[in-house]
Amino acid sequence: MRIIVLIKPGAELEDSDVCAVEHALQVARRRMDVQVTLLTAGPAECVHALRRALALGADDAVHVLDDRISPYDALTLSRVYTEVAADLGFDLVVCGAASVVPNLSMIPDMVSVRLGTPVVSVPARSAPPRHPSFPAIAEARQKLISTRILPLPDPAIIVKDLPACPNTIINVGNDPRAAAVRLVEFLAERRLV
Repeated sequence: MRIIVLIKPGAELEDSDVCAVEHALQVARRRMDVQVTLLTAGPAECVHALRRALALGADDAVHVLDDRISPYDALTLSRVYTEVAADLGFDLVVCGAASVVPNLSMIPDMVSVRLGTPVVSVPARSAPPRHPSFPAIAEARQKLISTRILPLPDPAIIVKDLPACPNTIINVGNDPRAAAVRLVEFLAERRLV
């Protein structure tokens, strides 16, 4: 039996992803033949989150390496997750509920429709947090993270670096009306409203 845990792109492992890994490990403890495989997509720094999840007890990981994949692009992520999960073969797909980015809450449904099977979405704080031991962290360094490069079309969302803006402090005292007027003027000056 193979359980695939979908991990959100990024260098940090979110609490909801930790709970999803814990849920998969609880299922794995009840059977002898279970392999827990992590799956993420995005830039090279996603390996840090995978290593932390491997230290929690997952068996191996797959990283679809592509710098163009935005962590906010639910459409592209669902395509990648579906293609790799179907290629690997699976009995259960688990993911953490999106806690920070509402757009990502659609991923379980999109992957479920594409795969034609339910995807278990585990809410954050659904299990007590697991803290890996030092031996588990050391062992995670030896676990396999296979890297895949998929021929993806251009992503639906492209993140571009915005020009840096110096921080501006609007000081108007304790007058909320003056603060509102000054804020609107500030945004209008920068053509943001």
